[in-house]
Order: sequence, then structure tokens, then C-alpha cells
Amino acid sequence: MKPIISKNQNPISTKKMNLKLYTAQFRYGGKDRIDITSRTSDKLGRLFAPPWSLVSDYKEGKLDENKYTDIYTNILIQSIASNSTVWIEFIALRRVTFVCYCRAGDFCHRIIAAHFCITMASIVEYIGERMSPKWIVDCPGFSPNEIDLNKKI
Repeated sequence: MKPIISKNQNPISTKKMNLKLYTAQFRYGGKDRIDITSRTSDKLGRLFAPPWSLVSDYKEGKLDENKYTDIYTNILIQSIASNSTVWIEFIALRRVTFVCYCRAGDFCHRIIAAHFCITMASIVEYIGERMSPKWIVDCPGFSPNEIDLNKKI
């Protein structure tokens, strides 16, 4: 796969940033949530939203994971070239969580998008998948952004 733009041409590679990036299932409700589903109406989410035709081709078995990843990565590269202002707005955030409908652990474009962001902007840090049970998200006084479910008490 030949990149459409090089790192030298990348408008987001030279920006000062410190973005912590998470991924989660669609029901995650934190303030840092960015919907990156193919049907999103979120301005930042549209940077990462795969076209429905790509999603349906994968679901129907017309594409394997490698081919899907190649096509989706090229879409993301083109997105930088055509939406550099919105990409800079995205990179300026301190913390985001990409959400979509895929189950945690399944092959998913939100993971590809997270790793793409790390590659294109070296100060982006992928923290991992948020595993916030519904009771934590809905519980008043608790912020799922700050809870470490693996911490021993």
C-alpha cells in the first residue's frame, strides 16, 4: 500500500499535542465519546467513519481483515489530506474515546483508527479499550473516565 501523503506533508505530525485515546463499545457515555460508526453525524467522528459499503462488504465476507485494513487505512490517509483543519481540531483534544457497535476483542475499525492516529501523530497515546459496565456509566458520582477496573483495593 503506497501512502497518499508522507509524514513530511502530514499537517498533524508537527503539532504539539498530548492526546490520550481510548476505544469502547457504542453504549459508552463519557464526555470524551466520539461516535465513529459509518452513520455518525459527529464532525470529528466523520474523520474515522468507514463507508457503509466497506462495512457491509466485510460483514458479507467479501473482504478479509487484511484487505479491510488496507482500504480503511487509505481512507484515513485521504481524510487527512482533505480535512486537515478538522484533524488538527481532533489532535488538539486531551482525551477521546472512539465508539462503535463492535464487541470488545472483535476485529474492529476503532482499533485500526487508534493505531493509525499513533502512527500519524507520535504524541497520541492509545490507552486501550474501556471496559465500563453499564452500572458504572449510569451510577451518579462515578466517572467511567477515571475508574481503573483492574486496580486492586
